[in-house]
Amino acid sequence: MSTQEVAPTLLLEAGGTNFAYRIIGSPMPALAPLLLLNHFRSTINLWDPLLVDALVQNGIQVFTYDYAGTGHSSGDVKLSIRGFASDLAAFLHALLPTLPNAIAFVNILGFSIGGYVAQQLALDAPDLVGKMILAGTGPSSSLSTIGHVRPMVEVQSAIMTDPPVGAPTINAFFPPFFPSPNNTDNTIGNA
Repeated sequence: MSTQEVAPTLLLEAGGTNFAYRIIGSPMPALAPLLLLNHFRSTINLWDPLLVDALVQNGIQVFTYDYAGTGHSSGDVKLSIRGFASDLAAFLHALLPTLPNAIAFVNILGFSIGGYVAQQLALDAPDLVGKMILAGTGPSSSLSTIGHVRPMVEVQSAIMTDPPVGAPTINAFFPPFFPSPNNTDNTIGNA
């Protein structure tokens, strides 16, 4: 049985980029593989072998993947979530037909930016996504949501007091998310 520590790093060309990936475990006829999407600028080495190997021992085949321009993948880092998702769609369209059991989609665990990419992929290419697990991530945003995020100077001043002050510290990290009455921008979720 392959494990996270010994699975070979493979390369697959899609859309002019050589994507690095690993396949850990054997395919199961009744289960879609689980693709792990990591945070920005990390690599396929990020994933804890205890997690990956436990998934494999429970019959789940696991794929890991390096975004373009990171880890062992060639190309340039994309400048938008939509760009990351487009790369991922090209990669999956190239990979899935080569696998046994006629796999047509993957389940995804998206961590941090990987969660944003998973959500965008589900919007742009829903046929490639079965189920999603989202961890340490959020929805995309618009002016009505990011307008309430505190500037970094404000956050730093709230948390750098000695000792940190309760309400300002909480407000720095968890601002109110309901638009003010004079805010007319009600759009949500632009990628």
